[in-house]
Amino acid sequence: MSQERLDTSAGWRARARLVRPDAQPSGWTAVEGAAEPLYRQAETVPMESGADLDATSAAPAQSRYPGVYDYK
Repeated sequence: MSQERLDTSAGWRARARLVRPDAQPSGWTAVEGAAEPLYRQAETVPMESGADLDATSAAPAQSRYPGVYDYK
């Protein structure tokens, strides 16, 4: 049986993954004297190039320019 990985938001970003905005912490740890939430890998999504860090998924950064990658 494999052990599920827990990590902080910063740890998941270092692994090119983002924590879902609606994720609930699965535990807590102390980092520099402050409580930091721990999230399960199942609560993360792969980080996309140019992703919006407040979203679970985002269109490529170039799509924000008119006429480039227009999504209909």
